[in-house]
Order: sequence, then structure tokens, then C-alpha cells
Amino acid sequence: MKFNHWGRGEFEVSQLGLGTVALGMPYGLGNIPPPEERQSIALMHRAFEAGINYVDTASAYGNSEEVVGKACISAPFQPMVCTKVTIPKKCDGRVIIQLLSQQLEKSRYLLAMDTLPLVKLHSQQGAFTFPALFDAMAHFTECGWVDRWGVSTYGLEAPLHALSFPELFTALQVPYSALDRSADSDLFPLARKKEVDVVVRSIFLQGLLSAATTHPLPAAMYSLTKALGEFELCAADAGISTAELALRYVVYNPKIRVSLFGTTCIEELNQNLRYYEAGPLPADLRSRIQKIKVADKRLLNPGNWTAHLNA
Repeated sequence: MKFNHWGRGEFEVSQLGLGTVALGMPYGLGNIPPPEERQSIALMHRAFEAGINYVDTASAYGNSEEVVGKACISAPFQPMVCTKVTIPKKCDGRVIIQLLSQQLEKSRYLLAMDTLPLVKLHSQQGAFTFPALFDAMAHFTECGWVDRWGVSTYGLEAPLHALSFPELFTALQVPYSALDRSADSDLFPLARKKEVDVVVRSIFLQGLLSAATTHPLPAAMYSLTKALGEFELCAADAGISTAELALRYVVYNPKIRVSLFGTTCIEELNQNLRYYEAGPLPADLRSRIQKIKVADKRLLNPGNWTAHLNA
């Protein structure tokens, strides 16, 4: 496993990070239930054994924090654990302090950590900051509950807004995949300039790029279906699976610190590790992927799929 500098170089993070939402609650297109706790802990220990030292969780991920906390107690090293908190769009100082206190106290207990290494504001869209929020963040940093703050976002407005405050938000988590490359042109270069660490999620686009789902897409999602067909052809011509193509395209992007992936079984974890060990993709193959376009950009956000899939 290769590592990247985190922050100002005081910590090294693995290029692959383990997302744990599927270990705490039903997830994905198939709404697959999480494995038993002992299986989840064994999976995490295998990830640690392979050198993965970045773990992503959230208070909103069912019992994910509890599973992560139990796995980390017996880990061979202290991983970088990132959890997330949910905040309202706007409220006064007293209310935001109370809301954050409740969530952070629970996270500290479940993760068995006095100080949380990294806490991100969860699922932010648009311009999300307000003065009382900044004061609350500073309060919990000063009292030793949180070491660093970050933000997990959708769209481009929210992450660009967060980059206006690099002294507060030292890490940025955004969706990114071989088909969703919107962060390449402006967001990634600006994050590097501001010295904000970038973590990416949804690298398999909720299973569509890994063939983990066999659910056919409805006609209203044609532009995504068309792009998937082109992507599958790229993989076939290269003699590799779509999952390998998707993972290797993302993880070796030098502007990305950590690429998150999730899984519920050790066999799939080991398979993803083998894909990673195959190294960067050839330049001509990367170039071919970059020519694939999804005409309806809204379909790159899985949150917009529900209306089509339930129609």
C-alpha cells in the first residue's frame, strides 16, 4: 500500500480508504443489509493488515461507528478515523452547540476516542456556513473533542464555498468516479493551492461501475446507461473488469489523498486490493475514459435516482 502526506505532512494516509456505511446499515441500489458485527470487524482487520489506515464513518450510518470503534480497539495501529455530524442550515449559537455536543459525545463514546481526529460536516450543499457554526467548531476544537474539521459535500458550490475557509475546513470529501469527473477542472487544483486534503467517495457510483448491481436502469436514465456501455467497452478492450478500471482510474489521481471504497465481504476487499496493486492505467486508456460523457449530469448524483427507479 502506498501512502500520501496528510495535512502538512505530520501523518501518512493510505491511498485507499475504507468506507463503512454498508457495515452499519442497508445500502446501495439493492438496499443490501449489513453483515454481522463479527464479520464487519474481521473485514476491517483485513483492511488494516493490508495497510489501509483511513476509515470513514458517520453518526448517520446506523451502527457503523460502534463497529468501527470495536475494530479499532484491537487494530495494529491507530487509523485515521473520520466521522461526520449533521447540522441544520442555520440556527443560533446555543442550539448549534447543543446539537454538535450530542453528536460528538456519542461519536467519542462509540469510537472510544477522547479526541476525534477528523470530523466532517455531512452532506452539505450550497453555501452552508454561518457565524454561529464557526464559533461552535472552534469551541469543540479548543476543548479537545475534535482535532480537525472537514466537510462532505454534493455538487460544486458547497466544496468551492468550503475552500474559502481553508483554516477551518482542512479536508474535503466529494463524489468522484471515472464518469463523474466534474471536480477535475476547478475544484481539485484549488484544493491543492489551498493545501486542503481531498478525499473522494462513490468511486464505483454505488455499484454501477463495478457490476455489483444487476438492476437494469429505466429509460429515463438513458444517458447514464449509454455512458456505462462505453465504459464497459473500455474495460473489455483492456481485458479487465469494470471494477478494476473504475478503481485504478480514480486512486492514482495525484490530486486525491484518499479514495474511499466500501464492501461487505473480505473476498471483495481482497479483489479491490489486487486491482489496486495492478498500478496506474496506461495514459491512452485514461484518455479514452475521459471522452465518455453523461449528458444528464443530474444522474451522476445517486440521490437523484430514486424517482426514476421507483417510477
